[in-house]
Amino acid sequence: MAEKPIRVLFRFTFGQPARNTPAEQRQQFNAGWMPFFKKWKAAGVKLLSSWMAPGGELEGYCHYLIFEMKDLEQLSQFNQEFNQSGMATIVDRYSVAVGDINQPWDGYWAQS
Repeated sequence: MAEKPIRVLFRFTFGQPARNTPAEQRQQFNAGWMPFFKKWKAAGVKLLSSWMAPGGELEGYCHYLIFEMKDLEQLSQFNQEFNQSGMATIVDRYSVAVGDINQPWDGYWAQS
């Protein structure tokens, strides 16, 4: 029996490190997201939702991405690659929250 996929909330702020990074380097950083996301999309990771909201006085905006992943091993590889890619160099803070698919709530929503 196949395991249920997991849901992952990936939250990060650029904050002061981004503001202290030269504009040309920030553009290279932004371009760095594309191959990273392309690889994980091909591996079956799905982006379910994304949004941003004010993060605080000095933090700028906080970015939220919700992914569906195969399992914790895939999340571990995703997280490790993010940390080793150099993309984390201008991220002030980030966190990852993991959960499974909560079928009762999905069902209640669908029935309402």
